[in-house]
Amino acid sequence: MSWMRSVFFCSALVMAVVAYLLHRHTVVDERLQLPMTHTHFMLPISRIIKKMRGASVNVDGPTFRNSLKPHFMLRSFCLGKDPPQELESVFKQGGVEVMRFKRVKRVQNPTTTLVYIHGGGYVIGSPEMVAGPIHRLEHGTDSQLFFIRYRLAPEHLFPTAVDDCVAMVKYIMDHSDQLGVDKHNVQIFGDSAGGMLATLVAIELLKNQEQYPLKAVHAIYPWYYILNDMPSAKKFSIDPSDVLDQTDLARFMSFYLLGDTSCMQSKVTNEHLTQKVWEKYLLKTKEFKLKNFPQPVTSHFKSSKDKSSDCAARLESMLLDPRNNIIFHEKDQLQRLNKTDFRLYSCEVDILRDDSYLMASMLDALEVKYNHVNIESCYHGSVHSTNAVGGEQLRQELIRSMRR
Repeated sequence: MSWMRSVFFCSALVMAVVAYLLHRHTVVDERLQLPMTHTHFMLPISRIIKKMRGASVNVDGPTFRNSLKPHFMLRSFCLGKDPPQELESVFKQGGVEVMRFKRVKRVQNPTTTLVYIHGGGYVIGSPEMVAGPIHRLEHGTDSQLFFIRYRLAPEHLFPTAVDDCVAMVKYIMDHSDQLGVDKHNVQIFGDSAGGMLATLVAIELLKNQEQYPLKAVHAIYPWYYILNDMPSAKKFSIDPSDVLDQTDLARFMSFYLLGDTSCMQSKVTNEHLTQKVWEKYLLKTKEFKLKNFPQPVTSHFKSSKDKSSDCAARLESMLLDPRNNIIFHEKDQLQRLNKTDFRLYSCEVDILRDDSYLMASMLDALEVKYNHVNIESCYHGSVHSTNAVGGEQLRQELIRSMRR
């Protein structure tokens, strides 16, 4: 038995030394107030896993999703995760589904109906993955909550996710009597790519406000902009919480728009734009009179002899589509948000922080009413983290807003 104790002791000592050395090279923003288990254990190991995963960029969707499982397990262990909640299907058609929590007793005559659209770069995620933490929002608002399962890339390309979410929110409101929904008290919300989807659903439905009167829209650290990188994307290129980085964004964009990762590297190096896309962007900044907002890092354009020009040409029409870049919407489309209570939530330590500030600046120029809350001790994915200070602050802010 003594030799077993010696082996165990030596193994523990080696692991401790490795963890210490890794931690010395792990940059952590103190504003996040992350648990020590996260900063000392999860971050160093997770970054090694991500580097190993990033070495193989030419993978398909299922392989990529499977490669994320160790990362999600580590995050759940270190940052906390609510117990899973059982869901039931309300409506299903193909790969699209409306779901809700399965329980014997429900809130009687709920005044508010919440519809949640999950994030994940249009590539990963599901209602089941986020049901635990999102359950807190339903409980805290005494509402009934529906989840939308939309089809993911790369199996289903843009604009499938948008069309699926619009169709399912319409289904909920068109069947309000059957589902016990007060059409005039429906609020939709989503985080990251789900924040963009929630915004796009609102813009579409509010064309017919009489039939689809949305009470409120909550966009949580939304992914509004997939041209070149905003300053926050550069500043937090090594994400302090290790949830999202520039390589992830590039992979998600390439999967979503093209179905593969062939243009991933072009996005990482900001060589995925044509002159036409960039000029259209500059025109829009003038149209919206955008001055006091974070200016994106200057893009690079390549000659036709460069391989990156092929990606730019393939992506051009999709990058100009307002359903991918919020800034390319027409003024009258964004002004529809005046018909609802539109709310933005951003995290100070987040690669997508400036996307919210861009949207806020555009709405200011159009005199659209909105509310924007930026949480200091918050990072991307905080709404799902139970042991992080920023996550609890964000959830409490959401509950207060949803109860109004």
